[in-house]
Amino acid sequence: MSRRVAFLLGRGIAHSLSPAMHNAALADRGLDADYQLLDVTPRRLAAAVARLRRLDCLGANVTMPYKRMVVAHADGVSEAVRRCGAGNLLVSRDGRLQLDNTDVVAIRAALDRRARHLGRGPVAVLGSGGAAAGVLEALGELATPEVLLLARRPAAAAALARRFRDRLGGRITVLSIDAGAARVAECSVLVNATPIGMAPGDPSPISYDLLHPDLLVYDLVYRPGGPTALHQRAAERGCGVTCGLSHLLAQAGPSFELLTGLAAPWEVMRSALATAAGRQPVGWGADPAPSGAGSAHLD
Repeated sequence: MSRRVAFLLGRGIAHSLSPAMHNAALADRGLDADYQLLDVTPRRLAAAVARLRRLDCLGANVTMPYKRMVVAHADGVSEAVRRCGAGNLLVSRDGRLQLDNTDVVAIRAALDRRARHLGRGPVAVLGSGGAAAGVLEALGELATPEVLLLARRPAAAAALARRFRDRLGGRITVLSIDAGAARVAECSVLVNATPIGMAPGDPSPISYDLLHPDLLVYDLVYRPGGPTALHQRAAERGCGVTCGLSHLLAQAGPSFELLTGLAAPWEVMRSALATAAGRQPVGWGADPAPSGAGSAHLD
């Protein structure tokens, strides 16, 4: 068979650091394969998906704006995708495409490391799209007193809340970002699942004054040129931060394993990502171990 290929499928993705990370992993595992960008307009999405069905293709990670659109093109979906209505990984096998969501895996792992902290107050989720759906899916198996869904599109947020109300045990409240921002003061965790922060000059989606030292901030967005405004402001206020680079790495590992069937070379991927970005991924670590239980592992 000819050289194998995997893709990142999206729009406006020339800035992506995924190829550097995945190509380093493919080389480390001795695979004759290449990871490339597949940047297409919405009207070319069907043709792009058809390309993924060719026998030389391992599959594709999927990013904005196609995480929801690709559901209709998949031959099978995972339970997480079924519940979210969105996915970020198409695995190609013998011309068939299976859609999964490794964003959920990454988010759940990060939140689970701070499970005790989660119980201290509501979790605020900014956004109403596919990324926000992944966060709500991840929260479905974790104990939180309340989830605040803060969005600029009330109708989309209300629909998302209805999708997850049973899974979250009714613990979800929908508010506009402006109306709900004041409640961030009582939150234990804030997750940015909007695109705000991606472009140079983007402001923080939450006012600096509302961030507080007891808040953990998870920013799904990364910028190759430097930390987002939210990351910078949260660090200045003493918040624990998991940045977009850390999320990118955390979802890439399970993606690599599903695409190739091989264990992800995590340190190789981390090093390649840090070199491409010019800085290290930042994670918020884990809750301190209970007294007498030894030290907790910090990522």
